[in-house]
Amino acid sequence: MANTSKFSPKRVQEQKDIKSTELTADIFFLSAGVLAIGTTIIAFMTDWDGDPNRSDAPPKPNEAARLHLTPQLAPGYAGFSLKGGL
Repeated sequence: MANTSKFSPKRVQEQKDIKSTELTADIFFLSAGVLAIGTTIIAFMTDWDGDPNRSDAPPKPNEAARLHLTPQLAPGYAGFSLKGGL
């Protein structure tokens, strides 16, 4: 009696794969629930009217403010440069 297991090795591997997939699905489901709750909270806390007379309203952006985003390329380096001023 070399093999007394009642399941074949292929079936055992498939069961392990199913358990792993179940765990992944549970994690994604939990993440979606957390994001849904967070989105709902943010939706109720957002000031959709944007009343400009509120004292805690953010200041209006300066019309003269300018920002420039330029790519920077050099041997061994690639990136962006952000320059701005009023």
